[in-house]
Amino acid sequence: MAFAKVISGGNISTFVIDSASVTATADNNVLGTSATLYGVYISNASEQIVYVKLWNHAGPTVGTTAPDEQYPCPASGTRMYTIAEGTAYGVGISMACVQEGGTAGTTSPSAAVKVRLLVS
Repeated sequence: MAFAKVISGGNISTFVIDSASVTATADNNVLGTSATLYGVYISNASEQIVYVKLWNHAGPTVGTTAPDEQYPCPASGTRMYTIAEGTAYGVGISMACVQEGGTAGTTSPSAAVKVRLLVS
């Protein structure tokens, strides 16, 4: 998966990690280092609710490794989650997007799911 790392220099975050299509295949350590997460933006073009799952792990197994956080987004919807105090990811941030919540689930969305992470 291709990611864009943009230096934001804003008050909330230092970087924006941007992916045009997150799937059930884990994108491992997307920043390449430890980070603090301050926001998650999701734009779901599929016809099902999706769950963006995040791990403080360098190589989680989607469907087996319990996510540290998960963020739902309704069908054909957009959501923005703000984490005021930030969540520390000491190992790094890995992510995937599936149609099932919880630990289980390996079904990719039926259409593109765009994700932006606000991190420092």
